[in-house]
Amino acid sequence: MTPIEIISTLTAADWRAYQMAWAARMQRSTKAAPFSLKTFLIVAFVSFALATVLSTWVRTSDGGVPIIAFVLGAALAVGTMFVAQRRLQKNALPDSEGTILGQSLIRLEEDGIHIQKQGASSTFSWTKLQSTTLTTEHLFLWVDRVAGLIVPLRDLPSGLTPSALNDEVARLSESSARMDAPSLQRSPRQLTVKTANADSTEPNASWSDFARACVRLWTLRTVAPDALNLPDRISIVVVIACFVAMFATDWTLTDASREFAPYGVLACCWYGLAMLFVAWVSGRVSEPKIPFWRVAALIVVFLPIAVIARLLFSLWPQDSMWLMSAFIVTFYAALILERGVRSLTMRAQPWALVASMLLATLIVWPGQQFYLSTQFFYPNPEADGDLIAESASFLEHRRAAEATLFAQANRIQDEVDAFDVATQSMPRSFFIGFAGMGEQRVFAGEIALAEQVIGKKFGTQPWSITLVNDRRDLHSHPLASPTALRYTLAAVAEKMDTKRDVLFLSLSSHGSPNGELSVSNWGLPLNNLSARELAAALDESGIQWRVIIVSACYAGTFIEPLRNDNTIVIAASAADRTSFGCSDDRDLTYFGEAFYRDALSRAPDLRQAFETAQHLIAEREALEEIEPSKPEAHFGPAIEAHLRSM
Repeated sequence: MTPIEIISTLTAADWRAYQMAWAARMQRSTKAAPFSLKTFLIVAFVSFALATVLSTWVRTSDGGVPIIAFVLGAALAVGTMFVAQRRLQKNALPDSEGTILGQSLIRLEEDGIHIQKQGASSTFSWTKLQSTTLTTEHLFLWVDRVAGLIVPLRDLPSGLTPSALNDEVARLSESSARMDAPSLQRSPRQLTVKTANADSTEPNASWSDFARACVRLWTLRTVAPDALNLPDRISIVVVIACFVAMFATDWTLTDASREFAPYGVLACCWYGLAMLFVAWVSGRVSEPKIPFWRVAALIVVFLPIAVIARLLFSLWPQDSMWLMSAFIVTFYAALILERGVRSLTMRAQPWALVASMLLATLIVWPGQQFYLSTQFFYPNPEADGDLIAESASFLEHRRAAEATLFAQANRIQDEVDAFDVATQSMPRSFFIGFAGMGEQRVFAGEIALAEQVIGKKFGTQPWSITLVNDRRDLHSHPLASPTALRYTLAAVAEKMDTKRDVLFLSLSSHGSPNGELSVSNWGLPLNNLSARELAAALDESGIQWRVIIVSACYAGTFIEPLRNDNTIVIAASAADRTSFGCSDDRDLTYFGEAFYRDALSRAPDLRQAFETAQHLIAEREALEEIEPSKPEAHFGPAIEAHLRSM
């Protein structure tokens, strides 16, 4: 035989290709460490315990933790991992002119494989060859379970093809095995693989391969690349099965009055396309890049988890950390995607994890904000006698909006008519609460606390009514709107002695620099409440003595339109400043905590309560290094004297 000589200069790229081939060989090895159920249970228990502690802490802590803190924390952790991985890869490269990289001569002869490098030479008998791996750019000769020789195909002698070289290596190995002792006779295992950016010749995965791949990826372990080479029949069957499962669970969980909502199909299409987009981006930012159809197989793997998570969300109360739970599922999906991408490229892909996590967050967030529900069936609102509260169907909601708004006047009148206004010798105090923004629960929670604290402090419990917009509860209270507030003021005024009784009016919502409070509730056609409109409504009611508390950004804009000697106006912020704590993951705003919870119940009067709240808020804002909100107030001398006399 004429020796085959290959003169080549190995580079860092050859070394990385070797690492990928080694990882693929380890994944295929039957000697790999078996899956430890004990380890998985420990990890699952610790993860569940940590998630429970975090959820409990967020819900019970005074300050709360915004969801963006978890997003930034995860991004920081991933970024740190990426930097550490890059440093490790950079420091783990062999010396450019050492015993691995640099110029070398590989000679294949009958007696073995001869390697010559500058200052070093070695020979491997053919009996040492365990297997070969042929890729599009290299032939790897494995002489040990973890060690191999790199043969770059770019430097093959003229006329010698990669497949011919691989066949010749197999012939020499088999010839050497026949001449050796019987105890050494064997046939080398031929492993022929291609890199992820080449045309795949891997066999299609079977159902058992797919099931094993799912279990491994669900437990955040890598799989063999060919396990993700899904035939069309598997992908189609899994997608249809998941769709049928969602359809069946919705049918089962709704009663006989159920009504089909076609918007559920539209939402499924939105999330499906979004997941495919995330998969495509993850494949493009990976190194090497992965064909879209290979990464799309990972979406098929995740679909059963998505169906289970959807079922749990449908059984979970909407106010029980829904957003954090969705974030945890999203992060888990990103980890599955990263494990799959790592399996296809044989290397860590931190950019794929970062990209998939950020994109998935951007998909879940608007889906939650715009109520993109994948639910197919809802209770029939007309069958239940409730036109809106029992149905999240946008179509039914819009159809019922007119009747819902028309019914508010009767609801308000019924509550006011229930006031016991027997003649009393002393002036009384009445309370009206107004929570304007239904998409964030913090405002409803703050008005509920205001009603409780003011009721105990000033005796308003028998004469109290709240107008509340809250997406979680559309029928416990009349809905808040400027028209409803004007009607309520007029109705309450009829129960009051307007020349001596005092009205406490507490408002909580988002504010704007032009002196308006935001008013919204599930897309109902509602107008914002302006300071001048409020002043006009109060004047029309004829109520003389007024205490008005405005918890909102730019709340100081309400002071001038409402200012007179018979009025106290307490504003959570100056006319040109924002207040803080108006987020959906909180129970109270900063002002609500300081004024209603901490100051008012202990202070001798409203002025002292306001000054205490001012001090508490200033301390908190200074500690958090945020721009001061500077709460403001106007105390009419006449009403202060009137309250003291009461």
